[in-house]
Amino acid sequence: MDDGELTACTAVTRQCLDARPPNGVGASAVAAELRARQRQFEVRDLIERQREEAHRKDQFLDLLAHELRNPLATIRYAAHLLHLPDTPERKVAELGALIERQVGHMGRIFYQLLDVSRVTRGLIRVQRTTLDLARVAREAVVSQEVAAAARQVNIKGDISGLGWRWSRV
Repeated sequence: MDDGELTACTAVTRQCLDARPPNGVGASAVAAELRARQRQFEVRDLIERQREEAHRKDQFLDLLAHELRNPLATIRYAAHLLHLPDTPERKVAELGALIERQVGHMGRIFYQLLDVSRVTRGLIRVQRTTLDLARVAREAVVSQEVAAAARQVNIKGDISGLGWRWSRV
């Protein structure tokens, strides 16, 4: 389009918007068209927000599945070892304690899910707190010791620097 055509189109559009027929149909039709176009943009934005929310929910469920799978795998392996006929009594007690810890971990995950639900519904407020990272690291190592030993992996670490090393035995 050259400048002459663009100017002509602009002038025609301005005349259409400025023209006020006796019955007022011209201006209100344009206004109705503009409102309809605005609603289309709003619907498009709403659909995009819903897609993003669905994507975040899928990511959350994926993370949740991994968080539940880890303690469950440890419990499954401990139960397998408990069924072996030559499992020493000392090992049975250790495995029982391990299962108890993992069930406690899964219980905390379920309670956290309930808390997330309450937060999203506005039933509770979130408060920040400090966390002992060394304790969390120790618990993570202890929770994976049985599975690591089954794969002949030795877990070594320095909690003071949190410089964990994984090595095959």
